[in-house]
Amino acid sequence: YNVDAVRNAGQVNSNSPISNNGIATGFAAQEFTSNEFKGIEGELSQQLGYIEVPLELKYNLINSKFKINILGGMSALFLTDNVVAIQNSNERLDLGEDRNFNEFNQSANFGLGFGYDFTNQLGAFIEPSFKYQLNTLRNNTANFRPYTIGIQSGIMYRF
Repeated sequence: YNVDAVRNAGQVNSNSPISNNGIATGFAAQEFTSNEFKGIEGELSQQLGYIEVPLELKYNLINSKFKINILGGMSALFLTDNVVAIQNSNERLDLGEDRNFNEFNQSANFGLGFGYDFTNQLGAFIEPSFKYQLNTLRNNTANFRPYTIGIQSGIMYRF
């Protein structure tokens, strides 16, 4: 396939079936094999990956056989994966990365914990949490406010 040289901060030829409304300024410039975009139909996708380093405190509200606690804190998030691509069933075209995402950002973390002790050594827990990211984008013109809702669960064994 032939693709446009995605130069000038990611701008795509106006004959392209891909819309360039507001997304071009974040893409890293990449050189391709042709100066004319012949077209690739597909889905524009973005993949982001982070390493999270949490610092959280837990306060026990009920500390018996059945446990209830609240937790709060913050996380440091380090961007490790940042890929923008067009993909269909036959091919994938990597456009580069979105430079509008900060390499480092933080989140405010809040959650509840529920636990049950089967014995003095063995128990189970479940912890739903909410994490609100504070400074994900360098330029946030669309008022984008990312957050994560998650559930951690597991079995505890005390030595």
